[in-house]
Amino acid sequence: MGTNAKNTVGLKLIQLASDTYAIQHQCLLSPMKTVKIGDPMLIIYPDTIDPLIYPARLLELWQDGDVLYLKLWNFHKGKWELYAQDLTTEDCLFSFISLPFIDKLGKVMNYENINESNTLNKQNRSNQGHSLIANDSLTDKPELPSPFYNSSGKMVMKYISPSEIILDLPIINTRNKRLKLNMSYLKTERKLSGNDLTAVRLLNFDISDGIIQLKLQELKNKQVYTIDWNMDYTGSYWLWSLSDLETILRISPFRGRNYMSKQTNDDNNTGTYTSVGLNFM
Repeated sequence: MGTNAKNTVGLKLIQLASDTYAIQHQCLLSPMKTVKIGDPMLIIYPDTIDPLIYPARLLELWQDGDVLYLKLWNFHKGKWELYAQDLTTEDCLFSFISLPFIDKLGKVMNYENINESNTLNKQNRSNQGHSLIANDSLTDKPELPSPFYNSSGKMVMKYISPSEIILDLPIINTRNKRLKLNMSYLKTERKLSGNDLTAVRLLNFDISDGIIQLKLQELKNKQVYTIDWNMDYTGSYWLWSLSDLETILRISPFRGRNYMSKQTNDDNNTGTYTSVGLNFM
């Protein structure tokens, strides 16, 4: 589509083939920043306390001046929608994630967990020859710290074991709200320039005076840092969230299902339907 709209950022949408494009903006998370017409993807609405994730299919996209437009079929809402991204800023109202990116992320996280499991197995085997004193079965079970209750009386944090906790906060999107040491998670961080998604491993957690601190290591560059949160806070503002791959796949209607996807041909919302079989794993 061509218009006379003012363009100050240059060409951010590059056509690589008749149905394949590269988007040079962080609103898209995809290998090599490429997408293909007709491909399924996820739409993430990050500006909520509990980010919404919708399955979609890319129908059309174009750049008009400093604005990128994506026309997507939203499976959850059962209709096509038009999304606009201001290319003069890296701040994203929405994020679009391709299935190849999710598949790649899943392989990285599984690889890290397998390596960790192999390391623990080796350590266990090396300790099998050590003798145990009679009271070892008692001393090996340390008393766990008490749960944390917020000012409303709700239990927010509870120890399952020295290496696993339940953290019942909206920013924790994991199975049964559990966090376990040495497990891999997807961290979403809210920034002025947009929302960053990073695969991380949980190295440690510490609770003091109602503040929980999580020590993380990024899987890609091995950078280690700590993030924290006031467990007594009940508002809607958030700075970061943690998700596991299982929860992401479970809340998405893509997995193991077929959808009737409508290919629209005009403004009257008419067209033909084709079945799209989708699987993450």
